[in-house]
Amino acid sequence: MEIFSDCAKIFGHEFNPAGQKILLVYDKRGGFGDTLANLPYAAAFAKNFSCRVKIFLPEYLRDFAANLYPATEQTDSVTLDSYATFFLSMYGGIFPFCSVDFRHEQLERMAGKVLGMEILPPKATFAPTEPRICSEPYVCIGVQASKPTKGWLWPRGWEIVVGYLKSLGYRVFCIDRENFQCVDNYAAKIPPNAEDFTGDFPIMHRANMLHRAEFFVGLSSGLAWLANAVNCPVVMICGFSRDWFEFYTPYRVSNRLTCNGCLNDVRVNFLQDVCPRHKGTPRELECQKKISPRQVIDAIERLILDRNLTPPILR
Repeated sequence: MEIFSDCAKIFGHEFNPAGQKILLVYDKRGGFGDTLANLPYAAAFAKNFSCRVKIFLPEYLRDFAANLYPATEQTDSVTLDSYATFFLSMYGGIFPFCSVDFRHEQLERMAGKVLGMEILPPKATFAPTEPRICSEPYVCIGVQASKPTKGWLWPRGWEIVVGYLKSLGYRVFCIDRENFQCVDNYAAKIPPNAEDFTGDFPIMHRANMLHRAEFFVGLSSGLAWLANAVNCPVVMICGFSRDWFEFYTPYRVSNRLTCNGCLNDVRVNFLQDVCPRHKGTPRELECQKKISPRQVIDAIERLILDRNLTPPILR
């Protein structure tokens, strides 16, 4: 940084965080999944630049972050006494808050762009803090996202998949915060044949449930990111974003023969429109409506084979 006045240089400084106090602010306006995607960079930044990093997190995430990164300091307030402060909410290309538009990058690499780091930090190891919720093998599902238009919209799709999982002998727990949601005339509700574990539970409780689940079936949502963080295999049902956008899972389910991926299209605004390309037409949200139960079941079957799982009905 150089500052000039009347062609005379009056100030100059070269950024060097080594040995300094650095504050990383994970703004509460950021989504649950966004924050989990970028959390690994706190420890990586401290190690890479040999500095003292503190993080400011929404209160609901602090216990979980302390479990994954016990050596990373947390603070209850955003102060101005640090050498540098980085705000790690994901912005839609609003320069200079974010050096790139989030629609162009993998979500889990966005904090690296802000922090000047090209590496992808390794995942931390979750240490369970609660006993198993039941002795039987179980699968967790999440049918809710930040809004129902991000949900899986095949009629009775969730009911069919839950029925298939139960035919294998699994108990199926729906762990959404809400059991019903309706926005823009689209509704998402717990499948009638799933066990109701919905509610506003602490994140650590959900993390412990997911850690011991056989796998998770859900959407591009915070719960999917939480499952990934605790090393629970994820079947992700999502057509509105591109396959590379979220964390990698070989069990991602989409229909690329329909209109899809508009979240990553800078020509439209997915976040402000129900369906930016086909709103009000028969093709509205076809990316989420035309993913079939057979596709989801195929992904589950591949996961079971890949992971050498034995369904309870065969044990």
